[in-house]
Amino acid sequence: MLRVLAASSLTLLLLAGCGAEDTSPEAALPSTPRTSPAATPDPSPETSPETTAEPNPETSPETSPETSAETTPGTLSPQAPLSRRAAGGGRALLLDPAELPVLADGSGWVTTATTPQDTDPVGVCQRASLTDIGAVSTLRRTFANGHGEARRPAGAVQVVAEFADTRSATRALKVLESWWRDCAEQISEPHQRVAALRTIEVPAGTARAYRATYGPRARAARRLEGLAFLRRGATITVVHVEARAGGFAGPRANPARGAVRRLAARVG
Repeated sequence: MLRVLAASSLTLLLLAGCGAEDTSPEAALPSTPRTSPAATPDPSPETSPETTAEPNPETSPETSPETSAETTPGTLSPQAPLSRRAAGGGRALLLDPAELPVLADGSGWVTTATTPQDTDPVGVCQRASLTDIGAVSTLRRTFANGHGEARRPAGAVQVVAEFADTRSATRALKVLESWWRDCAEQISEPHQRVAALRTIEVPAGTARAYRATYGPRARAARRLEGLAFLRRGATITVVHVEARAGGFAGPRANPARGAVRRLAARVG
């Protein structure tokens, strides 16, 4: 009888144990570790490309190229009208060879070059180019005249310089006048003479001119040059003519002064 009861009790315990495995809350615990490995890697690859890889290629082209393309023209645009104005108005102020007065032998002039850069001083008195003293745009034209000289023929240079405004051009004109005042001290030749700065009557603007002679003591080897400049608004025109001593048409002749006077009369 005792064996029957023990067997019955064992049977009931086994049945109770099977029921605990099916209905116990701990049966859901194994599902958590199986779900966790699948959930952890998935957010990582989806989040990483969206937050790291994708924003970088989209931000880089939109900020760098577009900012560069919009900033560069905006930076250069204030000078663009000046360049266009100098190219148009400046060319109208360029001399024709026929507007340069002839030299002592009556020979005429020819144009040798026209360039948009002015990087060299003009004449023995000028210490720097017009670009160096504030010009924002320039045109440079050179002329030649044989004048019977094989080693160093006569030549002429004209520079048309556009400044930012009339005030800047007026300051540059004062610089040109100061160079004339100090010119004699800058010439290291045995002979040097800088004539007076003379005013040229012109319809509009301000014009000045002077002559300079320099070189060795022997008169035949000296150089003679005339320089004149005209300011009209924000534009300055400088004309320089150089020849051997006695090459100008008279003892007080200054071809540069005559050229500026003709130019001023033409443009009004």
